[in-house]
Amino acid sequence: MAGRGSANVVALGTTLVFIGMAGCQNPGMVPGRSGCDAAAYRHLRGLEESALEFFRLPADSRVRRADADAGADYVSARLNILLDENGVVSAVRCG
Repeated sequence: MAGRGSANVVALGTTLVFIGMAGCQNPGMVPGRSGCDAAAYRHLRGLEESALEFFRLPADSRVRRADADAGADYVSARLNILLDENGVVSAVRCG
């Protein structure tokens, strides 16, 4: 039973980190400059898709499966968050 309690503490701590980061200023946009800064979002890699709701992402961001067709609407300033077959963020790119 002791292991279950520490798992709950870890889960609560992770949730609080996500909530705390959700209020942060958008790290991917630089004031006075338009564009995408995928490196500012690389910390998202390894997170499950459901965790993305706790982060402030650019309004035109796109979350999609890595093997899905990206379509013909290439926008160099758009942040793309790619998910693997398990719904885990596998890459963060611009375009």
